[in-house]
Amino acid sequence: MRNISGWASKCSMKLDKNAPKCGVLVWKCSKRERGDRQLLEESHSVPRVSIILPTYNRAKLVCRAIDSVWEQSFSDFELIVVDDGSTDDSREILESLYGGRARFRYCYQQHHNVSSARNLGIAMARGELLAFIDSDDAWLPTKLAQQVSAMDDADLLMVHTGRLLMEELGCRRASLPFYCDPLARDRSDLLGGIGKVAMSVLVRKSAVESVGKFDEELQTTQDLDLWLRIARIGKIALIEQPLMKSYKQVDGIMSRDLGQKVRDRLEVFKRVLAEPHPLIVEHNWRAAIARHEDFLANHLNEQQSTVHLHQDKS
Repeated sequence: MRNISGWASKCSMKLDKNAPKCGVLVWKCSKRERGDRQLLEESHSVPRVSIILPTYNRAKLVCRAIDSVWEQSFSDFELIVVDDGSTDDSREILESLYGGRARFRYCYQQHHNVSSARNLGIAMARGELLAFIDSDDAWLPTKLAQQVSAMDDADLLMVHTGRLLMEELGCRRASLPFYCDPLARDRSDLLGGIGKVAMSVLVRKSAVESVGKFDEELQTTQDLDLWLRIARIGKIALIEQPLMKSYKQVDGIMSRDLGQKVRDRLEVFKRVLAEPHPLIVEHNWRAAIARHEDFLANHLNEQQSTVHLHQDKS
């Protein structure tokens, strides 16, 4: 059999004119190379887990996330990196470091938002289970193994884990009004408004597709919106052990983004109350709405005061 381990490094990366309008990046190969690629894909069974990593101008960070995936003790996965229109050298770095790996898939779309990138990854995914990792996060080595074992429970739709919050030198971290600081142990905690879900989830692809994937109209808080919809239809669980490191970057949420994040949270909270469910504790959600509305009003007043101060100085 021909040596096909390095087929990807022999292919040039170009936008296929026949690719979907989103501008999906495909490998353009010769006939011989396409044959090698087919042999390579056929030599590997469909993975159980599809890991989706959206990225945008994170060339200096994304490799940490990817390397933590390769270090997993569980190996029956594919990694799908969706580049949401990066203008830095992400493409070249990813091609040179990972392009020849059979479980690595990379696609490029015109810049839209993180939900669009995740949804494209979901559409590409072949595994029955989906995991999501952001380009500024990292996993501990046994994360997938423990979650996949938990998902042997056929009634379980989603499992998330504890996380370690890491603040890098020079990071300015924005403060938001209290909302569900404890992690949700089950769907009662999440729908009851007393627990949140970290981005460390492993979830059945069928569940995500049945509730409608990530809402691309929301600029933030898209994950909470999706987890709440999944909790409405079935069982979720928590592995309390921290199995993910969540890094806060200087290019993350800053003061100018706080207003939008609070507005999006309010939209999601109001959606919860708009659709009754036996596990929803109404007074918890109304209290969260009140806190966020107060925070938003104060935030807008502070912004207005800052504008007036600058105008007076000028």
